[in-house]
Amino acid sequence: MDTNINQYETKSKLLILLIIFGITSCDPAHQIKIENKTSQPITVIFKPLMDSAPTDSNFASFETNDVLFGKTVLKSGQVLEIGTVAARYNPQPDDIDFDYLEIHIDKDTMKLIGKLSIFSVIQEVDKLDWRLVIKNK
Repeated sequence: MDTNINQYETKSKLLILLIIFGITSCDPAHQIKIENKTSQPITVIFKPLMDSAPTDSNFASFETNDVLFGKTVLKSGQVLEIGTVAARYNPQPDDIDFDYLEIHIDKDTMKLIGKLSIFSVIQEVDKLDWRLVIKNK
């Protein structure tokens, strides 16, 4: 009799785990990105620092007035992840990871201060694909 109770408890726990897995696996996350569609490299300065940078992007950090910034160079065609959004939702300003974003291309500079400002230049380029696209004039 004790064996039947243990089997029932094990099956119940397994069923609960499968239900939880099913619920949480239905909503994949997608990245919000900066994409360099120019024919030349762009320099991106941001804060706070991120965990990873694109391969071959010359990532570095520097400090100005006791504030730590990150800096990376994106070659043509490279992307930089700047936020995460759940698949079934439209992104919101809080989905952006950075509070400051500065983009240098040739002799032009774009400075975006605050999540709302950064979010204002994000566009949907495909279904569930949100990007800040930097392109030639």
